[in-house]
Amino acid sequence: MPHKKKYMMYKGNNIILVGLPGAGKTTLGKIFAERLGMDFIDTDQYILDEFKKNWPGRVSFFRRADWLVEKYKTIIDDFLETKNSVIATGAEIVGALETGKSLKPLGRVICILRDSELILNDLENRSTLRFVNAKTGEPCPFFGTPNMILDAYKKKMQLLLNDSDESIVNDGTIEEGVIKLIELQRVRV
Repeated sequence: MPHKKKYMMYKGNNIILVGLPGAGKTTLGKIFAERLGMDFIDTDQYILDEFKKNWPGRVSFFRRADWLVEKYKTIIDDFLETKNSVIATGAEIVGALETGKSLKPLGRVICILRDSELILNDLENRSTLRFVNAKTGEPCPFFGTPNMILDAYKKKMQLLLNDSDESIVNDGTIEEGVIKLIELQRVRV
């Protein structure tokens, strides 16, 4: 009779998901957190909420790009006390990494890799992109045009990988991506 491996799940520490726009950080992260019984934090949503607190009313998000860049440079500090959460970072977290900071003090960092062609295909199949200025059609720094995404692959991917503990390739269904994340959480006993 073959020996069955026993596994336990890592729990109690944060899991930080990084990757480029469209890699699946938020989509996979929400389901992953739910299955592990952890809280879910979307740093893009956190940034928008902070923006609304600092500039209530009708101040244009795009006129405060300076604030956005600075906020992303300090965002790691905002989550140092966070526990038992899956944190999906915005792709602009690279701004913090470029200042020499690391996400590792927050928890285990997993980079979600997705081929740029799959991301571009996903974008073409969306009826609307999130975080696009309705008046100008210009992309917000959270997301971007197809060329911006390809450029990000060339310039930023290595920085994300260097700060990651592990990575998965998100090249299948959402469920397959979640399963890959769960498998990373298993520890042989």
